[in-house]
Amino acid sequence: MAIREQIPTMLPFDEGVLPVRYLGVPLLSSRLLYRDCRILVERVKNKVTDWKKKFLSFAGRVQLIISVLTSMQDDGGLSIKSLKWWNVALMSTHIWRILENKDSLWVKWIHAYHLSNHSFREVPVKPDVSWSWRKLLNAGTIIRQHIYYVIGDGQSALAWFDVWYNLCPLQTFISWQDIHGVGFNKHNRVCDIVVEDEWNWPLAWYIKYPQLHMISDPNLTTTSV
Repeated sequence: MAIREQIPTMLPFDEGVLPVRYLGVPLLSSRLLYRDCRILVERVKNKVTDWKKKFLSFAGRVQLIISVLTSMQDDGGLSIKSLKWWNVALMSTHIWRILENKDSLWVKWIHAYHLSNHSFREVPVKPDVSWSWRKLLNAGTIIRQHIYYVIGDGQSALAWFDVWYNLCPLQTFISWQDIHGVGFNKHNRVCDIVVEDEWNWPLAWYIKYPQLHMISDPNLTTTSV
């Protein structure tokens, strides 16, 4: 007997059919189209129309207008959150779970299937990946600049991508040609560019990139942060 046939005999669940719907909208791995959300939109329109006809008196309409005008003056709008940035904020919680390698099935699956022993911060945004994964990666580029690393033992922060000093990320002003030319690579951690409590980059970089003079000498500890 195939595994698929064995599962219903062991668990009290019936086999379903994809796509699964939630609030009338199909749960898809790809981007939702207008036709997928049409039922939900029509239901909302009908509810709003019914609410306006039955429950909003003339006095209520006046109060609604006053409330909207007041919110426009006080908040600069209709007190409606930007869905774009609200979505980025929600995705940041997922990204933080990935970066912290939280003990959950979803995070383990992400690391095994999408990352394959690479850091989330190193994964490029490819056109052939799923819509949801691409959205997470795009949000990661926005969120990354707001994450500041305490160096600690230097094994957590990526040397060229992460913000572990005010001038970081270093890849914004040090060319990849120079980085690869001296034997470094994009996977380097901060500890990889430190030798005997000194930066291991070429002295010529201090002339080509005078900003490096502003970075204090490293003081790695035995604590990973």
